[in-house]
Amino acid sequence: MSRLKNTDSMLIVFGSLPKEHAKNLSLFNNYYGIFSGLDIFSSNLSNEKVNFFLSSCGAHDSEQLNGSSSASTAVALMRPASWNEVENFDMGRNAKRATGYNDWKSREADRLLNSAHQYLPELTSTFNTITVSSPLTFRDELFYPRGAVYGVRHGNDQFQVESRTKIPGLFLSGQNILMPGLIGASLAAVITAGNIVGLEPLWREIVQCD
Repeated sequence: MSRLKNTDSMLIVFGSLPKEHAKNLSLFNNYYGIFSGLDIFSSNLSNEKVNFFLSSCGAHDSEQLNGSSSASTAVALMRPASWNEVENFDMGRNAKRATGYNDWKSREADRLLNSAHQYLPELTSTFNTITVSSPLTFRDELFYPRGAVYGVRHGNDQFQVESRTKIPGLFLSGQNILMPGLIGASLAAVITAGNIVGLEPLWREIVQCD
């Protein structure tokens, strides 16, 4: 298992937009900028145009929960990132970063914003950067090995990690078992618990819940 290949990481710029401006940008939608030559298995940093994903999925929720009390809307702008980009700044988990790390994050955040600006030129004029997360952030704060945000890579070139192991009494769970992300982790929890207590009785209890 220690030899399994992990997925890559992300660089995310967390920021905010004035609420009225966010409405004008239709931020109830997700935006993707995928440029020619993207290799999903490695971060192509040679392209000046940075691939990006922009989301403000909380715009609708915050409006429902808080009415018009909030003056701004949270926005996340992200791109694929690899561990190789940050390993020179790594001084150990939760240790102070090597010199130049903050400058590197600032430059990469600007590159990402400039790339999004090509499709959404009105975005950068009022975008307020709050913080920037790198593969080191995900390694330190979420315990992701080398910042791998989606866990083990699923593919035909390596075996599938399963919930039930060959060691009696040892079961595994998490997004590595079935699929990545929150949905994958939730479904894996059901499978793991089902392997312990029985999947059919567990499922009957689940479907009875409102």
